[in-house]
Amino acid sequence: MNRRFHKSCALLIFFLGTTTLAQSDLDSVRRVSENYKNLRSFECTGHLTASIPNTEFHVRVKTTNAEAGHSFVPAQSLILKYEETLRFQAWTISRAHGKPAAPDQINFGIDMPNHWGHYDQIASDIESVNELPSQFVESTGKSIECRVLEVVYNRERWKPEERTIKYWIDAKRLLILKEEFAQFQGRGVNSVVWHWVYTVDSVKLNQPPPQWLIDHSKVSIAHPQPRPEWVGRGAPDFNLLDLDGHPVRLSSMRGKIVLLDFWATWCGPCRNEMPTVEKIANEYKGKALETYGISDEKPSIVKDYLSSNQWNLRVLVDPERNTYDQFQVAGIPALIIIGPDSRVLSYYTGEQSEQSIRSVIDRALDESLSIKK
Repeated sequence: MNRRFHKSCALLIFFLGTTTLAQSDLDSVRRVSENYKNLRSFECTGHLTASIPNTEFHVRVKTTNAEAGHSFVPAQSLILKYEETLRFQAWTISRAHGKPAAPDQINFGIDMPNHWGHYDQIASDIESVNELPSQFVESTGKSIECRVLEVVYNRERWKPEERTIKYWIDAKRLLILKEEFAQFQGRGVNSVVWHWVYTVDSVKLNQPPPQWLIDHSKVSIAHPQPRPEWVGRGAPDFNLLDLDGHPVRLSSMRGKIVLLDFWATWCGPCRNEMPTVEKIANEYKGKALETYGISDEKPSIVKDYLSSNQWNLRVLVDPERNTYDQFQVAGIPALIIIGPDSRVLSYYTGEQSEQSIRSVIDRALDESLSIKK
């Protein structure tokens, strides 16, 4: 009896220990993600390397990625933050032994990968985390001991070969200094998986953003910009008050299509888009569509503006911009459409056409009806 009891206890301790370890690894990824979210700004220079599939060549690409938050943006700018941008500066191709390839030997194209950076998002859609033995990484002019975590993601848009990523984490600064990932290039039967290594060479933290990032953000906000990295992702839940002080929770609308319009009364493009949003809200009201504007302004200002223009859009107030941050809204207007399963169907920054908005909603309604049948 005692022997069986001790054996059961040993098994219980083993399983509890295993669960705690897995939770600890997951918490480590979350802490890294939160650290990047809380940085006022960062600018990382580094390089990507890969062996070119089915050849004897290697490619090396110099890179920069940078982001800067609200505190660096002028007041009442359509740009709310300088969103993280991946920049490719120069690339070289060489043979396996290091000798540069001659121009006439290069008869293939190279698409730059995008499964690196964006480390504020690495804690989303995780299936499992496995800690590997720690290693030293030569980065920022030093040899730094790093925790090594192998993360498997459940991201629908990624193929199975792409879903495992390995991160080298500077535990003191909670920064990722190295990453190994795979990404397909090409289409259909011609697609092939590339295995990339990204290494950070230097880091600047909490300093004014580089001019190239500011210029890029100004150009981007002038035209509608899709956010394909959000499509298929679970929409983060929020609980905001409407203009009359009533709470509205996104998760309570599961089973419906939700249209969110991040806007401001002083924003010209937002005002231009308002008739389209109002028209769609009215026409689809009886077809399982919920439409909400989200504003960081005082309720009295929003009420006066809607009343003076005879708009009826339901508006939620987010004075601390917490929901803006959850959805990584970098500029306004930002329009997000969420499906009945609470996954993002469409995400655009900048004025979007009525036809574009309708096409997403109509497709979602058709799919919803076919499922019910």
